[in-house]
Amino acid sequence: MSLKKISLNTRHLILYIELEQGVVFHKKKQSLYQLTALSISLLLAIDEGLSKQNAVEHVAKLSNLDESELIGPYDKIQYLFDEELAEVSYIDAQYPELATIVKPYYVSISSSLKTYQIDQATYSIETNSIDLQIEIFTLLRQCEKKLTVIDFQVTIIKCEENSHCFDIVCNGLKIEKDLPFKYVMPHLIDRLQILSFQKSDYQYCFHGAALETEYGSILLPGKSGAGKSTLSAILASGDSSLYSDEMIVLDENFRIMTLNLPLAIKSGSWELLDVFYPELKNETIWLREDGRELKYIWPKRFVSSSNANDLKAQKTLLINPCFIHDKMEITHHKIKLSVIETLMLMTVGGYQVASELTEDKIEQLFIFISDQSCYQLNYHSTEQALSELEQLWQNN
Repeated sequence: MSLKKISLNTRHLILYIELEQGVVFHKKKQSLYQLTALSISLLLAIDEGLSKQNAVEHVAKLSNLDESELIGPYDKIQYLFDEELAEVSYIDAQYPELATIVKPYYVSISSSLKTYQIDQATYSIETNSIDLQIEIFTLLRQCEKKLTVIDFQVTIIKCEENSHCFDIVCNGLKIEKDLPFKYVMPHLIDRLQILSFQKSDYQYCFHGAALETEYGSILLPGKSGAGKSTLSAILASGDSSLYSDEMIVLDENFRIMTLNLPLAIKSGSWELLDVFYPELKNETIWLREDGRELKYIWPKRFVSSSNANDLKAQKTLLINPCFIHDKMEITHHKIKLSVIETLMLMTVGGYQVASELTEDKIEQLFIFISDQSCYQLNYHSTEQALSELEQLWQNN
């Protein structure tokens, strides 16, 4: 691995360098900051105890830049050295319902209550709205299971003041209130995903999709809107099996978790995916609070949660999919990513919800990434994306 760890005088900062790139881990904030070569020089100068003027003068000589050009970058780096920064605990992001399952909830075997299983987490869901009941029961039928012991009792109740809005209650806690009808399903699905992985024995959670293909596993981390769900939906319509559409959840041994919930497809991909999922045309339109429209569809199959699913023991591709409308703008279809670039890609969409981020975890993650094939995939059509992926599998 070309990554080097640099010891610093500042105890709450750890610096890692790869060629001309760097990343610093802030222990108190449990956060990662990507650094350019210029930022690395400034950080090292500040860490050596140089004053602002001396640090700027020193780096100006090294970089042949004017000192005035370094004031802004210096101030950004200086912020990392602030001892007054409050410590962050990701345990604070743990959903409150998790503290309520000290003892299980029992459901009579003769009950008509609908119960569901997502990986190892179990749920009952009920509502006093007939229309919403039909939507929920229809959408979640694939994870419905007759259970007598459940972890989470979810009740969706019409608001007394406005019958078009709903409150969501989980294990006696009101977790959402005054949600319009069209917003309920995205809130419910997101809650089921997060509660399921937070209840598991996980170490890492990244925003992204993950699948098992005939060649090996493929992870699609990154920001929302990059094309992850669309590409994963296309792959999941064929011979690939889905781990999860929204979250890549790994335990300490880098075994990957399956979250058996439907894929959320945003409106920009509906026309493209109609050929793969004809049922998409008739699915209900739901809304996220940022105004984005989406529909839900089910993949052909999920990876069995009973399997070991050990990513370290099999071939894995880490891909950043980038859909580009104008193919003339694409100069390179496949761009190999460094370890640091891949780490920042995985963490840029949010990470480590309710599991503390430590130096040891970061370094284990570096080792894992360095053993994988990591690429940015630029494409302008489905056919091209699949062809490029085929080449990557053959060449790695």
